[in-house]
Amino acid sequence: MKSIEKKVSPHFVHNSHKKGLLVLFTARYPFGLRGEKTFLQEEIKYLHEVFDRVVLVPRHLSGEKLDLPENVEVDETYSAYLNHASKLTLLFKVLLSQYFWKEVAIHPSILLYPAAIYRVFAFFAGALMTMEWTKNWLIDNCADGSVLFYTYWFDHAAMGVGILKRSYPTIRVVSRAHGYDLYEETYYKPPFWPGRRIALEALDGLFTISNAGLAYMVDRYPDFREKYYLSMLGVPGLSFQTRGSTDGVLRVVSCAYVEKVKRIDLLFDGLKHAAKLRPNQQFEWCHFGDGEEWVQMKKRVERETLPNLTVYFPGHVPQSEINDHYLKNAVDVFVNVSSTEGIPVSIMEAISCGIPVVATKVGGNPEIVQEQNGLLLSPNPTPNEIARIFLHICDTPGFTDKMRRESRRIWRERFNAEKNFSAFSEKLKDIYLKGE
Repeated sequence: MKSIEKKVSPHFVHNSHKKGLLVLFTARYPFGLRGEKTFLQEEIKYLHEVFDRVVLVPRHLSGEKLDLPENVEVDETYSAYLNHASKLTLLFKVLLSQYFWKEVAIHPSILLYPAAIYRVFAFFAGALMTMEWTKNWLIDNCADGSVLFYTYWFDHAAMGVGILKRSYPTIRVVSRAHGYDLYEETYYKPPFWPGRRIALEALDGLFTISNAGLAYMVDRYPDFREKYYLSMLGVPGLSFQTRGSTDGVLRVVSCAYVEKVKRIDLLFDGLKHAAKLRPNQQFEWCHFGDGEEWVQMKKRVERETLPNLTVYFPGHVPQSEINDHYLKNAVDVFVNVSSTEGIPVSIMEAISCGIPVVATKVGGNPEIVQEQNGLLLSPNPTPNEIARIFLHICDTPGFTDKMRRESRRIWRERFNAEKNFSAFSEKLKDIYLKGE
């Protein structure tokens, strides 16, 4: 297990000679204005500076297609290949696969859970179809196997390309691991991810986005520790520092999908509790982001808000509008109360302009929210715990002033996009060259 953070000059990418072919599997990018765009729109700028040719292979094609650098192309045939296969065809492929039956032998308890059986079937179907598509793609585009395959999520695509590597030993395969595709017991019952060892055996590198994720993989799959790397994500720095309130109002911002794991309802409960405990204190909360529970949550906010709690619920907006809000408005604290996380890009964006942060102590949050720039909640805080944090900030004049400078420092040292993505791009190039 290794960190790649300090091995490269931040200006490496711009001075490097381009070489090689990179094929990047995504869930949706470059389609859609949200989701992976948050992660990949910045990273792709550095990858295309290193590789002669970058091919994006999205699983889903819905939504607006984003602009891409000149040497970055999109192959849409993978999506059609996966989506047009009949269920009967997929069933036979899985039942005839040695990998599926090995998984059942290792985890026989899945037979007790219909949802688990379906999940394993779907996973292996996706992996086997990915293997077939990749083989055909190699025949048509790169018969000598001189290519680096990079799966942005540690999912069926990583296993599918990994299986193919047994027949094409010259190809190189790497993956990132974030949150949902990493912490098995948090998301699944029984607590395991299908084909994990098969994929790890084939990978040339697995890049976790947090130290917590790295430690998790070392603990759970220690046999493959030499393949693990720490590679933080990052955001560009904003050229200003957001100011705090001077009129006695506590102004809170959050940014996340409105879905179960983000617990936006819990944050609202905490704010309401604080407003009830301190009726003479004014609170403002602005939440950016929509999602499957957005409409329901918005109606609840409108129904239950209090006289001393003002709420703005603009939904999904471009990142430029969020940056503009940070520039033109006072923000006292950014809040994240998720039940699980990798390391949220939304927090990186907040600290890049000096906003203090309150976040739950889960996943990689403690790596970006420290005592110098914020406060950590327990992994499963009550509304009262959240409220007490807000009241503590209200009762301590100047409490967040130093935190603003420290937030900027932590972003600069650990979550600077240029530094992190330059180092990551160099490492991918190194792995590619080993296959030549």
